[in-house]
Amino acid sequence: MIYYSTPYMNYSRGFSVPDPASSIPMHSHATYELYYFISGNCEYTVEGVSNHLQPYTLLTIRANEAHRPILHDSSLYERVCIHFRPEAVDTFDPERRLLIPFDERPLGQNNLYAPHVTRESGLTDCFDTLAKSDEDKYDNGIRVHTQFCRILCILSDLYKEKTATSADVNPLVMAIVDYINRNLVQSLSLERLCNEFYLSKSHLQRLFRDATGSTVWDYILLKRLTLAQKLLRSGCSAVAASMQSGFSEYSTFFRAYKKRFGYPPSEHI
Repeated sequence: MIYYSTPYMNYSRGFSVPDPASSIPMHSHATYELYYFISGNCEYTVEGVSNHLQPYTLLTIRANEAHRPILHDSSLYERVCIHFRPEAVDTFDPERRLLIPFDERPLGQNNLYAPHVTRESGLTDCFDTLAKSDEDKYDNGIRVHTQFCRILCILSDLYKEKTATSADVNPLVMAIVDYINRNLVQSLSLERLCNEFYLSKSHLQRLFRDATGSTVWDYILLKRLTLAQKLLRSGCSAVAASMQSGFSEYSTFFRAYKKRFGYPPSEHI
């Protein structure tokens, strides 16, 4: 594992031989992510949209988007992940225009840059440069920051050209995902969703799990906790973050937050 970290950005290049019998759960985080796939037999699901990845594919994932890789065999799994907070661009892009390709698209869609796009646009060159590790941490920092800026600029140009693609989507699943996210801080229940979409509970749960790998309630809980984490980082108190992310009781929020992140909300990172 090659790793580089700053207060606003983490870069890692990971190598592993996966066990197909074990699965990686759906997750989300309060940071943006650049996920560059290099090798393996990987299907990557973002908000219920399943992407069958080819080597040198880039996925862009915005804060709070639920996602998970599904590794189908024990082929060497190699990938680059850059997680960053929006503050990472503030010194050179105070209006945060470089985040538009992440934010101004439907959940889980128009976020895939195919291998021919990454090669022709220069994105592959950026990730190749990042792979050149140096024992000097200062030099490594310069390399990571300059290539990070270059990647975001290329993505901005590609977004204007409408180059990003996405896999085929299930319109019903996308409608359910959109409805949950638009009503995330309100009272949500299986009954409400079933009534909204004219589905039985069993059909709703089966449809949602097949698409996302998660139950409806686990998905809602994950999204609320990630939103709360984002609010805490912006300066909200734990009680305010709890209320503003859809929890009716602070004790429920406290237990769920600590279980999810491994520390109480008062000690957020």
